[in-house]
Amino acid sequence: MIDNDPRPEPRLTAELLWTERYPSASLLFCAGSVVRGESFPSSDLDVVVLFDHVDHAWRESFHFQRWPVEVFAHDPGTLAYFVEQDCASGRPALAQMISEALVIPMETPTSRAIQAWARGVLAARPEAPPATSLAADRYRLTDLLDDFRDDRAPTELRAIACKLYPLACNFVLKTRGHWLGSGKTLPRLVARADPDFGQLLEAAFATFFKTEDRTGVLHAVQRMLEPFGGELFDGFRADAPASSRRVTSPVPWSQPEPSH
Repeated sequence: MIDNDPRPEPRLTAELLWTERYPSASLLFCAGSVVRGESFPSSDLDVVVLFDHVDHAWRESFHFQRWPVEVFAHDPGTLAYFVEQDCASGRPALAQMISEALVIPMETPTSRAIQAWARGVLAARPEAPPATSLAADRYRLTDLLDDFRDDRAPTELRAIACKLYPLACNFVLKTRGHWLGSGKTLPRLVARADPDFGQLLEAAFATFFKTEDRTGVLHAVQRMLEPFGGELFDGFRADAPASSRRVTSPVPWSQPEPSH
C-alpha cells in the first residue's frame, strides 16, 4: 500500500462495495496492483463480482470510498466464456485478476476452487503461435522499422517508436511461450520471459527517447527477429475469409462494356 494513503484499506472497501452495491452477489474477487503491493496514487481496485446468474455480463467504472473502481460482473457461465475469449486473444486478464485476488466476504471451498481453476488457466500457457501469426508480426515490425530508419521529424519518430515498442514486447512474449500483455505490464512481463533481452530492449528505447539515437532500437528488434526469419516484406500474403463481403455493396460499380 501507499504510505499515508487516506483511503480505506482495499479489503474494507471491497466489503462495503459488496454490502452496499452488490448484496445479491455470491463472491467478490478484489485484485490489481493495490492487492499486489505495487500501487500508485492513481491505482484503482479491479473487482470481479460473481453472481449465481446474470442475464448478461457487464463492466462498469465509478468512484467508491475515494477509490476508482472497475467492476467486472459475471456468473459462472459468462466468466468461463470471457476467460476463454481472453485466452484466445492471448491476454487472460480475468484469470490473472482472480488468481491473485482477495476474496470477499471470505474464502470458501468454492472461492478456492475458482482461484485454483484460474491459476490452472494461467499455468497452461498459450499454444505455440502458428507460422501465419509470426509472419504477420514480422511484416508489421518490418513496416515500422522501415519507417523508423527514415530521416523523419522527431515527432514522427517518437510516434513510430511508441507503436514499435508494444509490438516488439509482445513478439518476445509470443515466441517465448508466454501470455501477451499491454500497457504498463509489458516491461515486467518481458523481463520475466527473457531477462537478458528485456534489458537490451529497455535500454535501447530509453536511449532513443533520451537522445533520439535509433541505433539501439534497430539493432534490438532486428536481433529479435533473426531466429524467426528476420524482417519480412517480399512474399507476405494474408487472405481474408470468403465471408468478408457485403451482400449488397454501396460501392458505385458498373460492369465493363462488352468488347466487340
